[in-house]
Amino acid sequence: MNRLMNCVLTLTLIAFGLWGCGDSSTASADQSVKTTPSQQTSDTPGLIFKPEGSTLGVKDPELPLAERQKLGDRLFEAAQLVVDKTHDPEAIKILAFLKKNAVLAEPFGVPDPNDQPVRISDKERGQYFFSLVPLVTSDVKLGGAWTGSINRLKKERTFGAFQPDNRMMIVHMDQEVGQVMIGVTFLHEGYHAMNYLPAPHDWQDHKAFSRDERDTHEFQNRLMSKLGGQPYTHFVAKEAKSSLAKLKSEGKLGQSVPAIKEYQEAYKIFGQPKSDTDKDLLNTSVWVDIVFHTIDLYADKATAKEEKARFMYSVYRKLDSLPK
Repeated sequence: MNRLMNCVLTLTLIAFGLWGCGDSSTASADQSVKTTPSQQTSDTPGLIFKPEGSTLGVKDPELPLAERQKLGDRLFEAAQLVVDKTHDPEAIKILAFLKKNAVLAEPFGVPDPNDQPVRISDKERGQYFFSLVPLVTSDVKLGGAWTGSINRLKKERTFGAFQPDNRMMIVHMDQEVGQVMIGVTFLHEGYHAMNYLPAPHDWQDHKAFSRDERDTHEFQNRLMSKLGGQPYTHFVAKEAKSSLAKLKSEGKLGQSVPAIKEYQEAYKIFGQPKSDTDKDLLNTSVWVDIVFHTIDLYADKATAKEEKARFMYSVYRKLDSLPK
């Protein structure tokens, strides 16, 4: 949801009756795989595990694998930093899941424009493995689905995404983002991976998708509260009370949410963002936390849970990012 700062200036909550359900089609381009004799496919559609070296028709990435490994290491170091600072039991569990199941992968290009192939090591893979693909700008030259993915990430200033359809997590590492937000975002995507891989479900169902996002942001909100301490929790509580009063005065309680904005106070707490992407990551996280706290102020516990899911649905619908 990194592009919220650009796209969500106002947001009206979608009524429960208008909640949609995802159809059975895939959420992205066809991920069917066409292989050559030198390529090996797993049981998972959309993944190609190719031996070392180049083959006819295959375009290798410019970034050496050793350098891509360093980018992967940076993700784990950032997540470890967040775990060490928060001592959050769920974050500890997610990091352990990531360490056990994330398999570093490098992208490569093939003639088929719909394929998103990767090359991974031949080491033993666990039951819940997924490919972790740190991307850089030069990977856009690979063509096919990789070009589209990278251009979309750049346009939306999205840092990372877990893709259930092909058991892949992609992270755009050419963006300058502070270690704390890298760690929080990696753990956020790890939450999605740990939620889906051991218990696959219909992630394209819009209600299930929105509830998953709600739960993941509840987790992220808790991390941010532990990282920011009392100054942050007091700031969020103050903003939520102000938002509640404004919504009441406008007669929009339960119909709308406070607009996203730049939270200068958050910069004082967490440090000045290093880039527009870093700024979007932080402000989006703070905004979601404020909205959730606002909902908690006017709704009972059971109602609040569904109201937060409805909020997430409204956001992704506004961004045209619901599974299709």
